[in-house]
Amino acid sequence: MDDETRAAFATLMTRMNDQHERLLDMMTSLRDDFANTKSFLIGDSLVVGRRVRGIEDRLDDLEKRLP
Repeated sequence: MDDETRAAFATLMTRMNDQHERLLDMMTSLRDDFANTKSFLIGDSLVVGRRVRGIEDRLDDLEKRLP
C-alpha cells in the first residue's frame, strides 16, 4: 500500500470513528431519556392507581351507607 492510499485510508477511518462515536453518544442519550421517561410514567401510573383506589374505597363506603 503506498503512502497516499495509506493516508486516505487513515483519514477515512478517522471520519468513521468520529461518526461512530457520535452515534454512540446519541444512543446513550436516547437510552438515558428513555429510562427517565419510563421512571416518570411508572411513577405517574402508581399515583393514578392510588387515587383511583382511594375513589373506589370511598364509593364502596358510600354504597354501604345507602339503605
